[in-house]
Amino acid sequence: NLRTKKYNDGTSIQHVPDSAEWLKLNLFSTPAYCFWNNTKNKDSIAKFGALYNWYVVGTLKLCPLGWHVPSLSEWSLLLDYLGGAEIAFYKLRETTTTHWEWDTNVTNESGFSAIPGGYRIYYGEYRLIGNYAGWWTSTVGDLPPYEHATVMSLRTVDPLRYGYHFT
Repeated sequence: NLRTKKYNDGTSIQHVPDSAEWLKLNLFSTPAYCFWNNTKNKDSIAKFGALYNWYVVGTLKLCPLGWHVPSLSEWSLLLDYLGGAEIAFYKLRETTTTHWEWDTNVTNESGFSAIPGGYRIYYGEYRLIGNYAGWWTSTVGDLPPYEHATVMSLRTVDPLRYGYHFT
């Protein structure tokens, strides 16, 4: 999982562990990242990576040079290639309960090895580590007031695709 603290141009991304400050930054469209529940545990950071708000993703400088945040249509192509959303769910997840709370019928035959790093909602609350894996897409959402981006997630049998303003 991505855990960079800098954009691909070398500029630092602001680290914001405080919930009240996280809310302010999101209200004022300021890019920021954090680690789950403000952990400083290097093993946890290595496993789950960082959580970024939309304003980091929206700079188009989060990924290493030569890479990009995939669009919703690119995610859809991957899901279709893997047999459709309902089947792809099982093919994208790691096969153990080391990180996931359950592992029924999981194959990870894609080699993607998704792990559930949870997310941080726009007002600063952390949620669902252990049973939610989500990734920003570059596709702008259309569900006001959460029109910032679409998130691709693995939590249920059918991966969710929706416009939200959380990391």
